[in-house]
Amino acid sequence: MKKVFSMFFAVILAVSLTTSVYAYSITLVGTGDNEDFSGGYWDDLGLTLLQKYDVGEGWEYDPTDPIYNISFNNDSSGQWSSDDPAIEYFSVKAGNSNSGGGYILYQIEDYVLGEWVDWNTSSLRNKDLSHIAWWGTGSTEPEDPNNPVPEPATMFLLGSGLVGAGIFRRKRSR
Repeated sequence: MKKVFSMFFAVILAVSLTTSVYAYSITLVGTGDNEDFSGGYWDDLGLTLLQKYDVGEGWEYDPTDPIYNISFNNDSSGQWSSDDPAIEYFSVKAGNSNSGGGYILYQIEDYVLGEWVDWNTSSLRNKDLSHIAWWGTGSTEPEDPNNPVPEPATMFLLGSGLVGAGIFRRKRSR
């Protein structure tokens, strides 16, 4: 019985340590070929530019306050992260309207500061990235850093440990 019990908790531990749970959700808001990003979704949503990374020119604003990071797998995909609590949307622009490129606007909800988010230009015919931008509406409130929300895997592991300790204690008392 001890072997079964030990094996059960070893499997639970391995699963909880290897499972990646994203706290955020991404929704496609729209696509277009508007070269200068004026009008359309931006005006309708009342978006304000928070930060922009241009492949040819670098960062529009100082990327260290708040911190923005970007990494590339190749010229048409990669990841980004930030500790800016105002991020509500991000856009990816690739190519131009003449080459079949354009932009994509995504809404990101429940973003955990510092978490890496994948981006790509697959729906823009895998054109090379021109720039990626982060947007806000000014309606978000910063998270309280003293009250972090535990990840589901952590809560599952804690709960499994408590259940296992209860079962072990009950069997031992018999």
